[in-house]
Amino acid sequence: MTANHEYDEYWRRGVPLSEARWRYALEPMRRRYSNPKLSRRLNPKSGMGMLAKYRDEAGQQKLLRLQRLYDDYTGRDRARRDMEDAILEQLHCGKLLAVGFRKNDKVNASPVAIPLRLLQNRYFNWFADTVSCPPHEFLMVKISRVKTGSKIKESSNAKESSKAKETIPPKRGRRPIDGLLRPLVRRLKNQGALGGKSQKEKINSVRDLAREEHSNVFPKASQPSKDKIIEALKAEGE
Repeated sequence: MTANHEYDEYWRRGVPLSEARWRYALEPMRRRYSNPKLSRRLNPKSGMGMLAKYRDEAGQQKLLRLQRLYDDYTGRDRARRDMEDAILEQLHCGKLLAVGFRKNDKVNASPVAIPLRLLQNRYFNWFADTVSCPPHEFLMVKISRVKTGSKIKESSNAKESSKAKETIPPKRGRRPIDGLLRPLVRRLKNQGALGGKSQKEKINSVRDLAREEHSNVFPKASQPSKDKIIEALKAEGE
């Protein structure tokens, strides 16, 4: 099976980006979103589904503003971002694959893998199923679990990343490494693995987990750096 045909298969059985959080995030994260501390007034799934009724940009922006206000009030915003980070972490690890169609491609064009460099939250529009970093834009993006033994991720992301590398302008914002470390800190925190520990012990715990789960990103015993871990710990209130 050629890469393009395999992308077709991944896209057909994939989940739209807007629904990926509900399919692939861990159950505790979904429960934390669905059952906030304060009483809920709007069902989260029906809220997301309402977006589909507003095809015009003005209508979508209005509904997004209302959703954000509600999320901020109930604490769902933090839970939703945690789910998004978890999806991005699985994309970076190769457990999931993001595929979509390049904007302005021919109508019979096949879907392609989203370049590795674009697997960052700032490029994702989780409500519109798009990934965009001008001049690159991908539409109808879906997330699919990578089949065991498949090497499609390595071949696709390497190829797509090399095409985009020289043309993607640098942007301010959270660095990719932060997207890897903060979910790990949250996981350890939720497991109670950081409570009552000294800063040195916390740093060692995060580093050990980071090297275990992302050995290709952190091959050296000194990685990730102490400063990066402290930054991630502070960002998560540790």
